Amino acid sequence: MRGHAGAAIAYGSILLQDVEVPESVMNLTSKRGSLARKNAESIVRDQAGMAREWFQIAAKAGCDLGQKWLERLEEEENHLLTED
Repeated sequence: MRGHAGAAIAYGSILLQDVEVPESVMNLTSKRGSLARKNAESIVRDQAGMAREWFQIAAKAGCDLGQKWLERLEEEENHLLTED
């Protein structure tokens, strides 16, 4: 993944924007198998989890933006948890 921090950030941010990513692409980047059997809520959770993984890849590659996205994602999750 070296040299691809920008692509990891871009893909992670796309996943968080509710953009419909084709199942074939998600299966290539996911170890979870087919998404056809999952309901919409679990797909959104999977997308957030996959986005987190891509941001972690970018952060480990030394990209400050990857770390900022991870912090933003954590803040949003904490906000949602306190809302419930």
